[in-house]
Amino acid sequence: MDAADRAAFPNASRILRVNDGQWNSEDDNALEKLMGVLRQRAKDRSPGTLESLLLPPPRVSNTNDHVYVLFGPGQIWVDAENQVQVDVRGLVYEPKARMSRKGNLIINL
Repeated sequence: MDAADRAAFPNASRILRVNDGQWNSEDDNALEKLMGVLRQRAKDRSPGTLESLLLPPPRVSNTNDHVYVLFGPGQIWVDAENQVQVDVRGLVYEPKARMSRKGNLIINL
């Protein structure tokens, strides 16, 4: 993770670009689930802006992390065939946090 990524995502445990050599099948699965979230939002959306499909930021969970899409500058648009497209650059993993029964914050690292 480079300094710019660390500054942009200070809570991230892992940031992967689509062409990263460390990308694996779990990352493929997380990306497919995230695209499913966006497809469902596009199907269910009422008239509004495309950017509203990205709010709140789509996320899925794996064992220890919440996984978010790392969008490029284009983020979201409608193409010539009237299909919603997204500019996916990678994935951002942030550790899950929960409260213990004693009221302590537990973060899986």
